[in-house]
Amino acid sequence: MNSQYTEEIATLKREISTLETKLMSSDVKLDLWMNIARQKEETIKSLLQRNKQLENPRGSHYHSLSWQGKVIFCIKKLKRPLRLQEISQELEIMEAETEGLKYQGDNFISVVLAKAVKMGRLHIEKVRGTRGAYYALPEWLNEEGKLNEKMLRGLM
Repeated sequence: MNSQYTEEIATLKREISTLETKLMSSDVKLDLWMNIARQKEETIKSLLQRNKQLENPRGSHYHSLSWQGKVIFCIKKLKRPLRLQEISQELEIMEAETEGLKYQGDNFISVVLAKAVKMGRLHIEKVRGTRGAYYALPEWLNEEGKLNEKMLRGLM
């Protein structure tokens, strides 16, 4: 009877030893994954901070821009042609963030857009099947003076 218990105890000790080895291996792996997670978290934080600096008008020269410059800043920031309503929303947000001049409203921005188009700083594009016109940067035009295919696909 003692030998039976002795064998069971030996088997249990081997199982415990195996489990302890696996546990230590798991701890090492867990530490490794935690270090990787910390590094990724730090990378994400630095990228978010960098992105915020790039997009945050407070950290840029935004406040010193003319209204045409502010409109072009918005279009460049979003990297696609925008309609008047989209430009207005973005300007309203950016003006609130910088605590700058009180946002002037759609009528004022319409005049700014018309002048920018007339001066060649922006291009106006009507897209069939959509309401309103899109305002784009001149560098987004093809040889024919129309929006390039990549930009057009993003509007539809």
